[in-house]
Amino acid sequence: MRNFVLICALAATLYSCKKSDLVVEPNTDNLEDGSLYTVSALKSSQSFAGADEDYNVLGYGYDLAMPYADSASIRASVVDIRKLKSEWSNAVDLSLASFGGPKVITAANAESYASDYSSRIKLTEGQKFFKSSLSSFYPEADAFSSKYIYGAFDAVVQLKQVKFAMLQGIQSYLKPSFLNDAVSLSPEGLVKKYGTHILNNISLGMKFSAVYQAQTKTADRVSASKKGLSIGVRRFFNSPIWQTDYTELQSADGNYNQKLRYKAYGADLSLIRKVYNAATADSVVKLDEWLQSGNKKNAALIDIVDLVPLYELLPEGAKRDALKGYITNYLKQNEVHLQD
Repeated sequence: MRNFVLICALAATLYSCKKSDLVVEPNTDNLEDGSLYTVSALKSSQSFAGADEDYNVLGYGYDLAMPYADSASIRASVVDIRKLKSEWSNAVDLSLASFGGPKVITAANAESYASDYSSRIKLTEGQKFFKSSLSSFYPEADAFSSKYIYGAFDAVVQLKQVKFAMLQGIQSYLKPSFLNDAVSLSPEGLVKKYGTHILNNISLGMKFSAVYQAQTKTADRVSASKKGLSIGVRRFFNSPIWQTDYTELQSADGNYNQKLRYKAYGADLSLIRKVYNAATADSVVKLDEWLQSGNKKNAALIDIVDLVPLYELLPEGAKRDALKGYITNYLKQNEVHLQD
């Protein structure tokens, strides 16, 4: 009953996606009209194909240069969870506590957007990682131009959280394949196969993500992003937004060339529907059936609480130092910087 109440509450909050939906096409002769949005869907994400039935991708490799909390960022398994659990029954903490709500980013530019995303994990605070969290939604060559403002609306329903109870002694439970690769592969090869970190504490469930891009004439670019994202989410996903500043508005005046791109993670993605809202003459996408389809088995990675650098799993020595240096340089090269 608790899960049902939670899902019904969030269903009243949203409405989402399916590949190839193009909800609104703007009049390209009047792109400076703040009421016009181009809204389109991206391919949504199921659970990671190789995930463990009970612990999902806990102990798997993860690439910080790739999209945040996305199956596309998951790499090969590093920790032998089954062996660990068989020898230490309390090695993994499993919480079935359910909750849901929005996480919002409003940013003056792509660099600030990346900084806000990086602040979601203590280990990456102060950095500008997760470059692909933006480029996966906006792969255009000018996506990192200073002319764009950005916003993100992530509505999450956590159904399960799994984490290692402690990391002390985890090196004794690394998979033989990883131990062999740690000797035979170059630092570049290790990062390609296992990523930059391992997942140490993760949330699983369902997530709907919408990313807003626009240009603006408004001096306060963060407020412009908040306004454009708020109005867009409410109009096209039929959602009571997380604040009430713009509930009566249909137009983000001052913003132009506005785009909303969205995708969903987990549950039965075939249940996401598109409907027509006669009151606003907008097409909207509907999430209630999709939200009700979520369960522990079809839950996907939706959030990351903690990570461990891959090099910390190697013994002290030249190989560990080389891997640390490579990862540091690799992430620096993949930081977000503005392009004018």
